[in-house]
Amino acid sequence: MQRALIIAIGVVVAAGVCLAAAFFLWSSSAPTPTPAYNADGTSYIPSGGSVSVTPGTGAQEPGMFEVASELGGTITVKDFLKDAATIPDPNNAGHYYLAGQTTATDSFPEFSIVYTSVDQSFIVSLLKEPVADTRKHAEQVLVAKLGLSGLQACNLRYWVSIPSQVNSIYSGKNLGFSFCPGATKL
Repeated sequence: MQRALIIAIGVVVAAGVCLAAAFFLWSSSAPTPTPAYNADGTSYIPSGGSVSVTPGTGAQEPGMFEVASELGGTITVKDFLKDAATIPDPNNAGHYYLAGQTTATDSFPEFSIVYTSVDQSFIVSLLKEPVADTRKHAEQVLVAKLGLSGLQACNLRYWVSIPSQVNSIYSGKNLGFSFCPGATKL
């Protein structure tokens, strides 16, 4: 009886190890598709191969701004730093609120979007439930402020997060933009 129990436990452990190894190999073997851009700036997901972003030339059109791309190089966006709605964070030099800063009319915003000039990244904090709706609204605001298509936004350096007091299940994770490959489904 005891020998049969030990064999059964061994079989279960071996099966678990095999499943874990198969999951690891399966998840790391399929590359996440990366959006590419047509000459007119519209995006598409290529069927194969790799895509790179052309390094910035430094030449910018008036009203445009270059931010770092997750793929290297830069992405040209609307100059959100000159937007009257963008507010420098008085407590953190080089940080700018694009949305969600506390104002007299909104003492508890639905979300906040902060641009950090040091690493040219965007931090989107979802501050209210339902978080799926809040994320979609924040995405719409950011894409509009930057003048990008959804898929172009996938190449930004960004982090989408939720504080644990709002939702402990998803806190501490980069949820990604809902329209980007690899985003957490909410």
